[in-house]
Amino acid sequence: ISATYRQVGDTFNPEVGFLSRRAYRHINTRILRAYRFPNVRWFRELRPHVSWREHWDLDGFSETRHWHLDSHFEFANGAFFQLPGVNFRREGLREPFEISDGIFIPAGTYDNPDWGFRFNTDLSAPLSVEGNIDIGGFYNGTRYGTGTTVNARVSDTFVASLRVNWFDVNLDQGDFQTSLISFKAAYSFTPSIYLQSLLQYSDQSDSFSGNIRFGWLNTAGTGLFLVYNDLRHTGSILETGIPRGPLERSFVIKFTRLLNLAG
Repeated sequence: ISATYRQVGDTFNPEVGFLSRRAYRHINTRILRAYRFPNVRWFRELRPHVSWREHWDLDGFSETRHWHLDSHFEFANGAFFQLPGVNFRREGLREPFEISDGIFIPAGTYDNPDWGFRFNTDLSAPLSVEGNIDIGGFYNGTRYGTGTTVNARVSDTFVASLRVNWFDVNLDQGDFQTSLISFKAAYSFTPSIYLQSLLQYSDQSDSFSGNIRFGWLNTAGTGLFLVYNDLRHTGSILETGIPRGPLERSFVIKFTRLLNLAG
């Protein structure tokens, strides 16, 4: 059983990453029970659980609510699947926002149920697969989506993965589909020297981005880091109003060192 309560700062949503929030109250609670079966060699653990998290602004308006009921099944080889997790979500909007080109979600409070299914095969194997399916309500309409990741582990030094996400959204204001394709690769020269790369394409924003990172680690996460970022627009200027070509490029050099001033 765990619970947290916060009042300020950015928040992390596992579906979209960090959300920029200011001046809010937040509660996060979870109850989980783990069952192990020592007499069943191929099965490791069953984890039924329920969780609740919610964000309010300082006036008490509920911005986000998420009730989640689920059970995880984990096998001895690391494979995993969940019963279709049931979610009850709330999204509260103080003002309309544009979710896709020309499609605006009106202000209001939207309560919807949905369910999701997750699985993965043995992630330590040379080739493994992860996947998810999400179906349910979304604002004043519905959303259907799926994602698949194929992981390759060539050796202890090189790993790569290819992921494809796709969503079909149907709203009172209009319908749209989105897809996101990403490729990640990492090579470790030594336990402290590595090279990583991420390539990603989004058809919703008509953008292609690339990132290459070189790291030479020292103690406590310090060391030398070289990072190159490139963001390009791939859409038509007639449709998006943005010319095709580079949007942003950066090359970052970072070096950190831990000093013992007390010694």
